[in-house]
Amino acid sequence: MKSLFFQKKILLIFKLITFGFALRDILLASLKSGLILKYGVEAFDKALLIRQILNLSMTGVSMLGFVYISKLLDSNQLNQSNYISSK
Repeated sequence: MKSLFFQKKILLIFKLITFGFALRDILLASLKSGLILKYGVEAFDKALLIRQILNLSMTGVSMLGFVYISKLLDSNQLNQSNYISSK
């Protein structure tokens, strides 16, 4: 089972999803600090709105990634079962 998740394509997608989470956090931190430095505390409302938008978009992207990985795993298992039954 472990070998399924370490396939080159699937592992790359997991790494991209993880990179997306890290990038989101870095982007949010820099955006918040930039807004607060420029506009003061009043910018906190804008930062909350932007955080919600980024969270929703990242949730959508990660869900698409996990669905794609699921389809890849299903097709791999189907191919393996066809290969075993043809022997």
